Amino acid sequence: MIDGACADAVVAAFFDAVRRDVHLPKVIVLRSFESDPVVYPAMLRHLADTGRHRELFRIERPFADRSLGTKKSGSTRKKLRQDWNRLSAVGTVEIVNERTPAAAEAAFEIFLKLEAASWKGDEGTALLCDAADARFSRRLIHKLAAHDLASVALLRVDGDAIAAQVLLYSGQRAYTWKTAFKASFARFSPGVLLADKAIEAMLESGHVVTVDSCSFPGGFMARLLTGRRTFVDALIDVRPRNALAFAVETAQHRGYKVVRLMRNRMRHAIRRSGAAAKTALPNPEWKGF
Repeated sequence: MIDGACADAVVAAFFDAVRRDVHLPKVIVLRSFESDPVVYPAMLRHLADTGRHRELFRIERPFADRSLGTKKSGSTRKKLRQDWNRLSAVGTVEIVNERTPAAAEAAFEIFLKLEAASWKGDEGTALLCDAADARFSRRLIHKLAAHDLASVALLRVDGDAIAAQVLLYSGQRAYTWKTAFKASFARFSPGVLLADKAIEAMLESGHVVTVDSCSFPGGFMARLLTGRRTFVDALIDVRPRNALAFAVETAQHRGYKVVRLMRNRMRHAIRRSGAAAKTALPNPEWKGF
């Protein structure tokens, strides 16, 4: 936590401490670091004279606040209205997002079952597929919910949950963590409907000022939310010399990132093609959650 009025002094002291401590590495790796208007610029000002900085990647992450919320018009909004109306014809539709500890933990169990029954369960990547992951996530939600820092929003039809969105909180900011939905309702885009309604309800409640999607730029959140926040992956070298060593380390990190992106894109393409072979959806581009 840094007081904005003291950002330059704190950043200078931080880098100086790293530079002088013989036990600390001299290259700092920033991953998904928010390029806010205070701290990151202070870092760049300091490094302009005393160190080296390489920005590896920059992404615009979707977010919402009271002025930049969900999209109110266009093809995305039209489809959401159509999906909601069609789902409402099936039964009584409601959104539930209770933040009591007991309700959050019960709803998280519903999420775990929905996720395990989805393609993630088939691929072995659902939390319930690994006993250690399941224990950790349950303990995480239990401890956070006890301090009003976690909840699970549910989209229910006639009382039956067909989609779940895990939400984490820090102060007046909410983070959308994981989503799961029943495959039999995929034609209604239940995950998107739930995110849309839950985000609007949180912003209208007054308890949440900002919602961070924690989503990649090409995901469904980018089509749903109008706001954007810039995040960077960067390397910082606090040493005054040894430019060659820093150049080599930069190339290694950049290459690793590129390989991971290629791997993830290949996995996503294989998953989509496999799902398309099992079922034909009217709008398959909405399946990316």
